[in-house]
Amino acid sequence: MAINYSVKMKSKKLDEKVLIKAFEKFGLRSKNIEILSEGICMDFFEELGFYVYLTDGSNYPYNSWITKFGEEFVFERTLEFRFNKEYKYLEKRYSIMVAIVFELMLSLGEEAIFINNDDKELCLFKENGEVLLNNEDGIWNQNYFKDIILNNNQRNT
Repeated sequence: MAINYSVKMKSKKLDEKVLIKAFEKFGLRSKNIEILSEGICMDFFEELGFYVYLTDGSNYPYNSWITKFGEEFVFERTLEFRFNKEYKYLEKRYSIMVAIVFELMLSLGEEAIFINNDDKELCLFKENGEVLLNNEDGIWNQNYFKDIILNNNQRNT
């Protein structure tokens, strides 16, 4: 079973070109970009131990998520990271993923939910730039995330 993290986005502000540029900003280039019927797959398997998928959401109710706040969140696009369990450099992988997610969602002003493998909401990005962090498990206490979230308009839920 793979380890997955996904970002469910309310709109289609994030496209393939913006995603590729975000990785390039961090000095990363996919070895292979596969065009899918509803999006793309970027290969960072050797370098970072993951694949990145950007896909369109399906139709209602399959593109709906009930948040921990009891609200229905209907999404149009999903950004998914599929991790290799055997990859050794966990801090590097996680910090790059989180940095890219925060950079993209905040720069686009995207309303989105960041979800882990267990379907737990890690954070909710609001259109106004506010980030609601779910720190029930202490994930945001990791030292390698502090610089990423430090200067953002976040609050714990």
